Amino acid sequence: MEIIANVLTSDAMQTTLVAILGPLLMFVLNRIAGALQASTGLKLSERAVATFHSSIISGVESGLAHGLQAGTATFKAHVKAHMLESSPEAFAEMSPLPDVLDNLIYRYARQSIAKYGEAK
Repeated sequence: MEIIANVLTSDAMQTTLVAILGPLLMFVLNRIAGALQASTGLKLSERAVATFHSSIISGVESGLAHGLQAGTATFKAHVKAHMLESSPEAFAEMSPLPDVLDNLIYRYARQSIAKYGEAK
């Protein structure tokens, strides 16, 4: 029994145990963190983000092609309808707050108008 206690308390054995258990513990913690992110939806896929922004841009450009004469509310409704039609999965995954979505729409509209000019 004393031999086992001496082996387990030796510096070399403790170093070896730490070297083995360290990566194993990190693996377990990373798996737990991944499961938490997946269950809470905190980690968004890059594909969903890119699709979401692409659908905003195409919706804005489509709305600008019709002109802004109908007003901003109609323009925003057009862009949102376009987004829901073109990428419903990305829209559902991102689930933006209304104010955030409006700000993104305005931002991309300003960029498109600056780049192409307002449709006549």
